[in-house]
Amino acid sequence: MKKKITFIVTTLNAGGINNFLLHLLAKIDTPKIEEIKFLYTLGPGDAIEKFKATGATVEPCLRTSTFYLSFSYRISKLIRSSNKYLYPFRLFSELRKNRPDIVYSHDHHANILIPLVICYLLGIKFVLQIHSIENKTLQKHWYARLLKIFTKKNDVILFGSYSLKNHYSTLSQLMPGNIRVIYYFVNDLGPVNKGINTEIKRKLGIEQNAVVLGFIGRLITMKHVDVLVEAFSQMNRQNIKLVIIGDGSSRSELTALVERLGLAKDVYFIGKVTNPEYWLNIIDINVLPTEYEGQPIAVIECMNKGIANVCSNVIGVKEIVEHKHNGLLFEFNNPDDLRSKLEDLINDPALKANLVDNGLDYYQKHFNPDVLKNKFEELLEIQ
Repeated sequence: MKKKITFIVTTLNAGGINNFLLHLLAKIDTPKIEEIKFLYTLGPGDAIEKFKATGATVEPCLRTSTFYLSFSYRISKLIRSSNKYLYPFRLFSELRKNRPDIVYSHDHHANILIPLVICYLLGIKFVLQIHSIENKTLQKHWYARLLKIFTKKNDVILFGSYSLKNHYSTLSQLMPGNIRVIYYFVNDLGPVNKGINTEIKRKLGIEQNAVVLGFIGRLITMKHVDVLVEAFSQMNRQNIKLVIIGDGSSRSELTALVERLGLAKDVYFIGKVTNPEYWLNIIDINVLPTEYEGQPIAVIECMNKGIANVCSNVIGVKEIVEHKHNGLLFEFNNPDDLRSKLEDLINDPALKANLVDNGLDYYQKHFNPDVLKNKFEELLEIQ
């Protein structure tokens, strides 16, 4: 019997988890699916057309609002705040009307209880995807016990890494039968395209033989891109450039830091992009100085493309990157150690080649789309 699947997401922005969802839609056996629908709870996002192009239905089910009346701030605020109280009724009405077989929620920052309870009442299988360690409520014992009350036998709490599963140990202890770990797969992006590499360097005015360090992701505090900028400032920057791809709340601070350190001619801010796979082609060494990760998708994409990785030794990253085997790890929040690791890699082509080869092998063994596709099809009951 064909399945109807509803995904609940915050937004459909390009990058990260939404890239994984696009990869998933491209791989799963669609003849066994009657309908795929995406409900976004915060806003449509810049990749919404990509999702529509897959044939999926995309609709709002907002739990917040930007409503504004120029003549009354208080009324505007009241109307905006009412959305979070209306959201459960909107979601209940949508799921009761559409009656999907499975609800797959990626909106784990919201009140998880709302879709869980609705699916419990309607008898719909509920899959909750946990992406990060940011949800402190999920770590509370009383909240985990509350979730257990409304978690059906066939419901799944899905982690993208074993590090995340271990972080939320209370859930694993209370509901071991509902816990699963499946890595997000990354479709084969192919090796670095030298033609595109040349094209981007020409656009940016970067010398063709320059070594390009890169960061790709959100520019927010927990990514600690400032540590990368500080490490870069300490290096002998002759023929080395830094390209920062992404946007976020920390961009203005990072721009000011670059100016203050006199790095403006060597650091390139690309901004938010809807085609990150294109921009990966300019990177020689990918740097992830993050505080934590659920699963570092950009790192896996770089392994697949033959790009060396230098990452902080934190939760979620250490599970994927083995020091001096398929990448280099540096002490978190230590720009001196990061500088040292980058210089080691730049000055040792044999080491870099070894990391690249092992990284590609690791990708094939652990993130092969054909292997992981079967696991997700089993999860979504479309095998």
